[in-house]
Amino acid sequence: MSRYKIKVCTDLTEIAPGEWNRVVQTVNGSVFYSHQWLQAYTRAAPHQSQPFYLLAYHQKQLVGILPAYLTQNCPRLTAHRQYLVTPQTTLGEPMLLAHSLYSYYGGPLTKWPDGELLTQITAEFEHLARDLDVEVYGFVNFYREDGCLLGYFRQQGYVGRFLSSAMYLPVVWSRFDEYLGHFRSKRRRNIRGMARKARQLGVRAEYVTTPPAMADMDRLMKQILHKHGHVDVNLYPTTYLQAISEDMGEAAKYLLIYSPDGKLICFFLVLDNQVHLTPWVAGIDYETLEHYEPYHFAYRWLINYAITHHYQGIDFGRSAYNFKRRYGCIKRDLSLVLNTPYQELRPELDRWSRALARFEGNDDGFLWEEN
Repeated sequence: MSRYKIKVCTDLTEIAPGEWNRVVQTVNGSVFYSHQWLQAYTRAAPHQSQPFYLLAYHQKQLVGILPAYLTQNCPRLTAHRQYLVTPQTTLGEPMLLAHSLYSYYGGPLTKWPDGELLTQITAEFEHLARDLDVEVYGFVNFYREDGCLLGYFRQQGYVGRFLSSAMYLPVVWSRFDEYLGHFRSKRRRNIRGMARKARQLGVRAEYVTTPPAMADMDRLMKQILHKHGHVDVNLYPTTYLQAISEDMGEAAKYLLIYSPDGKLICFFLVLDNQVHLTPWVAGIDYETLEHYEPYHFAYRWLINYAITHHYQGIDFGRSAYNFKRRYGCIKRDLSLVLNTPYQELRPELDRWSRALARFEGNDDGFLWEEN
């Protein structure tokens, strides 16, 4: 008989934020698992998704969580289904995903690394997928450090491929000069030279909880999405960002970079839980990029702030790998781990996941050896 009881609920407000967040904090989980981030995502993100929260209890204590969404018309999923692969996949929506393509990470969180607990909550997720009669279910941005699930995934017939990497900077220095000291001399000179140039030009930063004018932020955000080739540049509607600010309160902050004449030329929406900084949404005025170098300015500022205020690390997320590596970030491999209850759909599931891996430059990167 199992030691754990799994409950599925559809309303996050049924779970006290403190009870939920204690599970997240115990395992040093990502801010994307916080009660507040999930609540804002559920009520305001651009999708037609139905939430399902899987809760694992040991006696009366909440010991494991898995947020999942019956996902439909999500702009990011649309891009994965239609724009990033050729030909577009015939696999239908909705898909049951754990938990969101708007998060850096996905998968279950448990208070202790108990294989029975992890497999039981994952098995309940599969039962839910069958009850909902979806064509595809699984985990997006699965962080492979959770290795005790890999054998289970393989046994259950999941397709698992490396998809991308999150870039993480552990903060192990007591001063910014000490951080610079771990680079080679040329890189140190470059960083110091850019910092000196910014001071001379009069570039400045603010770190605030009140967002700037939404129109300015929206303009810069769409510039960076267009620059990175997104077909839909309205991934973060202002109503969604407002919900993030309202629901997350002090944990949602804005790093604002201004030109000498007071023009907003770069911003980061930073998810700040006092342990990790997570720059999540960004915008840049590309006309000022070469002269003021606001993106470099923002990275230096965040790293210095994290060191000064004794954070454990900065999670810079996906993309711009080479740029982030220059600042000392290390890769965290993320994977797509998917399954289908329909045998006739398996060839297309395999083709689609393979095409996504190739798009990200991870051709045939399996999580495990294929039979």
